[in-house]
Amino acid sequence: MKNPIRVLSFFAVNALFNLASCFAHPVTPTVIQDLALPDYMFGLALAVMMTTMFLFSPFWGKINTIIASRATLLICCAGYAAGQMLFGLATGMAGILFARLLAGIFTGGVFIASLAYVVNTSPAESRGRYLTIYATIQGVFNAFGYFVGGMLGELGTWYAFLAQAICLLACGIAFFFCCVPDADPAAGHTKPGALLRECNPFAAFAAGRTFLNAAWFKLLGVCCFSYVGYNAFEQVFNYYIKDQFGLSSSYNGTIKFAVGAISLIANSTLCIWLMKKTDIRRTIIPILILSSLAIAGVIFAPNVALFMGIAVVFYACYFVSVPLSQNIVAGRAEGSGNSSLIMGFYQAVRAIGGVVGALLAGMLYGFAPKVPFVFACVGLALSVLCGILYYIDCRAESAVR
Repeated sequence: MKNPIRVLSFFAVNALFNLASCFAHPVTPTVIQDLALPDYMFGLALAVMMTTMFLFSPFWGKINTIIASRATLLICCAGYAAGQMLFGLATGMAGILFARLLAGIFTGGVFIASLAYVVNTSPAESRGRYLTIYATIQGVFNAFGYFVGGMLGELGTWYAFLAQAICLLACGIAFFFCCVPDADPAAGHTKPGALLRECNPFAAFAAGRTFLNAAWFKLLGVCCFSYVGYNAFEQVFNYYIKDQFGLSSSYNGTIKFAVGAISLIANSTLCIWLMKKTDIRRTIIPILILSSLAIAGVIFAPNVALFMGIAVVFYACYFVSVPLSQNIVAGRAEGSGNSSLIMGFYQAVRAIGGVVGALLAGMLYGFAPKVPFVFACVGLALSVLCGILYYIDCRAESAVR
């Protein structure tokens, strides 16, 4: 990404994609209650989506080396848009679950292709800065997307789904024209039989043997468990404020707008400073600890105002940790020759974290509304443990060198 206009265009389209991807989230609790579906549906629906995202993430990581990131982005944005249209039209549990399954197949491909594109096309000296911008856009515009979706939800839930599908499709087309080709030339000569084998998601997992070792497992554990905690918190928070406080989708959107503003400031100042001045493999540990403590604060918050305030602190801490973890993964992947495959695995472990987080949050909600928050806190604590073990490994590797 050396052409400034292409760089700006890519990040602008990425911002619109992340904005649109969250339009449906604040209205989903309303859809579930309007259709008289059980409470656990808020977790089950996302878990189904995350399951297919998990299965197909390594697949998209492999395919992305053959057809180039811009083609993957076009295909996956279109597929995601179709899934969300079906979600908006669903009239029962089966329809919602099918729509979520379809969306999950394609959603992971968007994140993998966009991350791989940044890694593949960025000069080494700019990679960290671009990954920080990428992660900041993801966190901030996801939050702003909640706000837009919440406001659209006040007009009617269908408006949020319709606007989302239109924007996602437009993003796919825009990605295709603003991105430069980055496919592996050698991969373009893959024979049809070999290509069919590449299309097997489970074969793509087996390819991970080329780079996975003990240190990688611990690093991916940081990503997986932090996403277990985040996703459990995210899903129960959205449903909790509707079910327990009776707040409409606009309140959810407004809260996330505040989170987005805080994250924008933190990521564009604190996060960049941390990457330049500290060893982020160590720095990410106290940030994850603070995230875990914030969830504990939410559990014991005595009133609505404090509950909301501490939730904002959690979101801000988590969104600062995301660019740090992405940069650690990308830094370890650099020069390996497997950047797309590694980004596929990175997205896969985030997806499996989403499955576990969303599904158990939905199931645990039936025992008591605050139990999922306890589970989210445990997830973040496990990510801290993995982070400590990974840093110890890194110190040992440095000593050997």
